[in-house]
Amino acid sequence: VASPESAQAAAIAMAMAMAAGAGSAQLAAARFAHDSRVFANKQPLTRYERHSSRDKESKERALLEKRPPVRGQRYINYGKGIASADAGTVAHITEQDRFFTDFAAEEKKRREHTFAVKQEQLNRRRFEQAMAEEERWRDIDSQWAAAEARESSRKAVGAPRNKSSVPYNPLTLQYEDSADGDMLRFTDDQIRFRAAQRAERLRAHQSKDGYNPVTGDPATSVRVPPAPQPPGGRPF
Repeated sequence: VASPESAQAAAIAMAMAMAAGAGSAQLAAARFAHDSRVFANKQPLTRYERHSSRDKESKERALLEKRPPVRGQRYINYGKGIASADAGTVAHITEQDRFFTDFAAEEKKRREHTFAVKQEQLNRRRFEQAMAEEERWRDIDSQWAAAEARESSRKAVGAPRNKSSVPYNPLTLQYEDSADGDMLRFTDDQIRFRAAQRAERLRAHQSKDGYNPVTGDPATSVRVPPAPQPPGGRPF
C-alpha cells in the first residue's frame, strides 16, 4: 500500500516540471519519483495466529474483547494473564528466559543429580551392610561370652574324673548299690527275659513235633528265666 503523502508529493513534482517546460531528464526524474512509491510492509501472521483465526472459540473471544461495555462491565480475558503476561508486569517473562539455552549447563546438572542419587544409594547400602556386620559380630560376642560363662561355671563346680554315665562299674562288672543301679539291673533283666522268650517261640515254631527233622535228635528247649520284678515293688 503506497503512502498517500509520498504519492501526492511525487505528483506535484511531476506537474511542476511539466509546467516549467523542463527537459526530458528532469521530467524522467519526476516520473521516477512518482513511480517509486514507498510501500508500508505488513507483518505476516504466524501459523498459530492463522489457526486461531479459524478457531470458533478464538473468534468468539476476539468478538467479546471488541464488544463495548455492557452495563459498565467490559469483558476481561483472564486466560491471557495466565498464558502470557503483558510487558512491564511482575509475571512477564521473555521467551528467551522461559527456555534453557545452555545445554552444557543442563547436562552438567543432570549428571550431577544422577551422580548424587547413585552416591546416596551406595552410602545407604554401605551403612546397611555395616550395621548388619555390627549385628553379626555382636551375636558372635554374645555367644562367645555365654560359652565362656558355661565353661567357667563348669570349672567352678568341678566334675569327678572317669565317672561312668551309667550306674555300672566297668572294672568289677557290678551294678552300683543304689536306686539307679537297681533300675539298670531291672532293665537289663527285662531285655534278657524278652530275648529268651523270643528264642523259645522261634524253636517251637521250627520243630513242633519235639525233635530235629535233620538229625532226628530230640529238640532242646530254651531255658526262659523268671520274669524280673521291678525294684522296690514299684510297677513298671
